[in-house]
Amino acid sequence: DPGIGKSTLMLQALYGLALTSLKQARNLSDEKTSKLKTEQTLSRREHLHNASGSIERFVNLSTEKPSRRHEELHTAVLEVGTAVAQDLLNLTPPDPNEALHLIDTLERLPGIPGADDPDLLYNYISSPRKKNADENCNLQRRLALRLEAYADVENITRLSEVLDLLIKIETHSEFTLHALIRAGNALEKVASDPSRSDPSKRILYDKLIGLYEFLLTQTLKNSHAIIAESIVRRRLAHSLARGGRRLDAVEQYHWILQHEPADKTGDVRRSLALVYEQLERFDAAREQWRILAQGLSPPTDPWLEANYRLILGHRNAGDRRQAKKLLTLFQLRHPQIESRIWRRRFDELDQKLQSDLPANEVN
Repeated sequence: DPGIGKSTLMLQALYGLALTSLKQARNLSDEKTSKLKTEQTLSRREHLHNASGSIERFVNLSTEKPSRRHEELHTAVLEVGTAVAQDLLNLTPPDPNEALHLIDTLERLPGIPGADDPDLLYNYISSPRKKNADENCNLQRRLALRLEAYADVENITRLSEVLDLLIKIETHSEFTLHALIRAGNALEKVASDPSRSDPSKRILYDKLIGLYEFLLTQTLKNSHAIIAESIVRRRLAHSLARGGRRLDAVEQYHWILQHEPADKTGDVRRSLALVYEQLERFDAAREQWRILAQGLSPPTDPWLEANYRLILGHRNAGDRRQAKKLLTLFQLRHPQIESRIWRRRFDELDQKLQSDLPANEVN
């Protein structure tokens, strides 16, 4: 019979093959055997690719809208396929290209919305039509997996498209929120690349600001949030500062210092001081450096930087005599600076101050 390929029996067989391959891959990851880890990884990858191939054959045979008889089978394949894509991304190293190919394949199933048309997909998500909860959950998972895969291959254009779509959705699963956090990591990595142009970086930081503002809203709505409010605010503050919204960054840094005073490393206060310097609010910057100079442990690099910038801050504000006085006291108390870099910087600052002041005021 020429139509046997499209029979329920064939579709069930392909689904069974995919499910079996997925279970074999997961059994390998759970086994505690003496096999080399690399051998297990290769076997897992092979089983997952087999599962992906079975799903692709299933989809190729499912060219028409499923009957009620086949609808449950399509739903089951969608679940297995999404699980396979997730496991492909969990491999070491991950396999984002195969995962994306598999998700693209799943979204060729009749009646399944895909990411090729973000506007159409958003309209589907926000439609008043009552949808199955599992249907919505799987759709979010596929989008979240796309987000992670695009982050792995650094496809920032597609990552941004999916990110914009997910941020528009009001209710998110924990899985999706984790994916959004990983997307933030990927965007931060790309934005910090020194070879990128300033306009390009500004676009990325605008995207990060929108992401962290959204995550902050999600965190405040959920008392059992997967990420602490202070961490979200810190990442938001950094993005605001680097994206040129420095006054907003100052507000976030102050919130963190007020509610999380144990800034043991001084990273938050240091960031605040640097933003104040960029705003040319030198008095405020010096106060932050003074607190750091008194609170950090000598002779660490952060402590040396705080003292250096405290003195430099007085010079930048035009108070060169006070800067020279502080530098002289620092040199008397710490005549030997082990770090060559910081010793050179303090020496250069001393030379600048000597050229700034009249000869009779140098010493």
